[in-house]
Amino acid sequence: MIEAYLNRIGYAEPLGVDMATLRGIQRAEMAAVAYENIGMHLERRFVMEEHSFVQQIIEEGRGGWCYQRNGLLTAVLQKIGFKVTRVGSCIKRDTLGEDAFGDHLIGLVDLDKRYVVDAGLGLGPIDPYPLE
Repeated sequence: MIEAYLNRIGYAEPLGVDMATLRGIQRAEMAAVAYENIGMHLERRFVMEEHSFVQQIIEEGRGGWCYQRNGLLTAVLQKIGFKVTRVGSCIKRDTLGEDAFGDHLIGLVDLDKRYVVDAGLGLGPIDPYPLE
């Protein structure tokens, strides 16, 4: 699955449990996989399991929304050897208030410090950034 994902996003650099790999994979994912949430608006049923993300993003060559894209990204990072914690977060809390909690998925990766990994939004961030 790792090789298929890396081929899908066009990442061909050596793999390591380091910032260069983390940054490179997130950047490649952001450039190769589109943000796609039309299924939510069509009220399609989603299976929130890794095999579903693999099918949609890798096998079908489609995009995904945060739970799909970051779900797959964090699974791949774990398989490479990164220490990853998935956490629910929120978008537009200033306008949505408490209803925003859990409407977004991100990954926290522990290296020299804890980094936020988030390829789930169409507009970025492009790079992992320290959780401070």
